[in-house]
Amino acid sequence: MGPVRSAEAAVRFRGDRAVLQELHAGALQDRPFGEGPQTGVCGANADVMVARWVARAVAAGTASHGGHAKHLAHTLLKSANGQASDYPIKDEAKLRAVAARIGVTGGDVKTLARNVALKALEEFTEKESRSPGPRPR
Repeated sequence: MGPVRSAEAAVRFRGDRAVLQELHAGALQDRPFGEGPQTGVCGANADVMVARWVARAVAAGTASHGGHAKHLAHTLLKSANGQASDYPIKDEAKLRAVAARIGVTGGDVKTLARNVALKALEEFTEKESRSPGPRPR
C-alpha cells in the first residue's frame, strides 16, 4: 500500500500499522513546500519530519558502529584465546598503545590482547545509572 493521503485513511489503519502510517506518510511527504496540506497526518511539519529522519539515521549509524566494535572485541578475545587463527595480532606496538590508553596491563601479547578485549566488552554491558531517579511529587 502506498502513502496515506488523509487523516481519515490513517484512522482505518489504526492498530499494528498506525505508527508506520503516521511516520512515513501523508500529503506533506509528496509536496512539503507546494500547495496543499503543510502537515502530515500526525501534525508534523516538514522540519519535524526531517528532524525525525536525521535522528533515525544517527541512531542507525551509531548502532551499526557499536555492533561492529563489539564484534571486533569478540574477535580479539577469540584470537587471544587461540580460537581465531585467521585473525592473528600483527601489530604488537599498536596493541600496547591501545592498552596503555585504556589503562590495561598484561605480560605477553596474548594476555594483553585478552585484557584489552575484556575491557572493551565491559563497555557494552549495562552500567548502573548515576541519575537520582524520578523526582518526588
